[in-house]
Amino acid sequence: MDDANGQEGRVAHTVGDAGRVRALGEAIARRRLTARALVERCLERIAAVEPEVRAWVSLDAAGALAEADRLDREAEAGVLRSALHGIPVAVKDVIDVAGRPTRAGSRSREG
Repeated sequence: MDDANGQEGRVAHTVGDAGRVRALGEAIARRRLTARALVERCLERIAAVEPEVRAWVSLDAAGALAEADRLDREAEAGVLRSALHGIPVAVKDVIDVAGRPTRAGSRSREG
């Protein structure tokens, strides 16, 4: 059986690379992977590297998990919005997103 990275016989459960987007999308569509499990994998990776990388200004883990659960319920009902259904995304803080801070890396926009 292929894993979510398309590798025969390997199981991708490490904190490393979450996998190729196409393979992950196919795994979600085939219900071999849940959006929740993928979000959890990504959150584990962020927790592992964030102290060194310092890439995240704001992270809504609870919101991401809730959205993943909603998308999993849709997938269970046979509703897949696109090939990206259930794939987590990050938005740089230079783009306005409702309910999230837009700091653009500037101290003048903090708080």
